[in-house]
Amino acid sequence: MVYRTSNSAVVRAAERRDWTLVEKLLRIPKILGTFPPELYPGHTAAENEKADSSKEIERKTKMASYNNGEALKLALLYGARWQTVLCIFTYMSELSLERLSAYNGGNTPLHFAVLCRKGPPSAKVIRLGLYTRSRANGRNRKGWCPAHTAALRDDISVDVWRLLQIVSFDDQWKSPLHLMIARGASLRAVKNLMDCYLQIPHATWGGKNVQEDLVQTPLHALVEARYSHAPKIAKLILSRWPEAAMMQYNGMTALQKAQRSSRTSPEMLGLLLEYAPRRGQVPTCTCMVM
Repeated sequence: MVYRTSNSAVVRAAERRDWTLVEKLLRIPKILGTFPPELYPGHTAAENEKADSSKEIERKTKMASYNNGEALKLALLYGARWQTVLCIFTYMSELSLERLSAYNGGNTPLHFAVLCRKGPPSAKVIRLGLYTRSRANGRNRKGWCPAHTAALRDDISVDVWRLLQIVSFDDQWKSPLHLMIARGASLRAVKNLMDCYLQIPHATWGGKNVQEDLVQTPLHALVEARYSHAPKIAKLILSRWPEAAMMQYNGMTALQKAQRSSRTSPEMLGLLLEYAPRRGQVPTCTCMVM
């Protein structure tokens, strides 16, 4: 029986960011009961003889699946070359992906890929994850898709955004654009994301017992933003989607919300007055909470 998954040696090599060694270890076919002692320290000849039992095979399969999942997580977080990521995906099983998700808050490989710590996420690695067994719209335990996780960064390129599921909403009915506005992302980062939307992201919800502050358009979310470049983002949204000024949330347009709020800046209020619906135009009810 050929046993192609590896042990903690792969994880240790990934922690040292030695991607060449990771690929070599994954390509070594290992026969159960004949593990090389230099790769499996602490295993005696007597212990290796126990590998014929089904329980031992099951135990080592689970351990190897966990270690391969950890190696993939480290490779994605540390920005390994795409050849290494492909090699790990090739020798991974469905059990490895399931255990990776179970031990890491439900995150899929794409969640780790967009959280790369070594520069911006690579579109080639993201595409590789899509072409393999990783789900583009897989949600973690927070209800976030990989696109929501990517909204925590300002260096996501347009190519990467186009590969992610940006039209999805989380459990609180917030799109990636809502999350970027909430944290005060840079104007360039917001523009890169907006270039991939065909229309303004909004949620139509007619259910009951929904908190009013969970369902709103991105423009409504900007009204009370405290960072200095909020009016510039609002102008970008209104110039791209003029209909945003007519959209209602809980019976109010963004201008009406701004007029009732004491936290709206004069610059934001003047911008909303400039794009306010003219006489005869009927506001569009898109986010009414019943």
